[in-house]
Amino acid sequence: MSGRTEAIPVFGQDFEQLQVFLLDDDGVISPIRFARVFSMNLTALAGAAQVSMEKLCKTPSDEVVQRHLRESLQITCAATGVAQSVERALFWLKNTPIEPFGDKTGYELASEGRTGDVLHYIDSLQAGFSG
Repeated sequence: MSGRTEAIPVFGQDFEQLQVFLLDDDGVISPIRFARVFSMNLTALAGAAQVSMEKLCKTPSDEVVQRHLRESLQITCAATGVAQSVERALFWLKNTPIEPFGDKTGYELASEGRTGDVLHYIDSLQAGFSG
């Protein structure tokens, strides 16, 4: 291999394609691929997952690491249904302040362990409410 970074595909509405892309050879979500798709560096990812860089890089299959990645993807999946594409869902998750939650983003809330709150908020959007 030439050392080039693998291109990130366009996922459109295909959330399953995102999931497949993120899996490493061991069948766990790759923090490196996750960080690339979410447009963040590994330091920011480690902080959001509340783990050390050493743990993130040396034991990516660690339950705390994988739980953060899975919960972020769970929110992304739900947001894809509203946003109509994975890319727009990712943008929303990382950049859109949610007023009922002190203008924190969905990703910030997920990092605080509030995945359920974000999922309920997305459900309310799908039902036609804005919070």
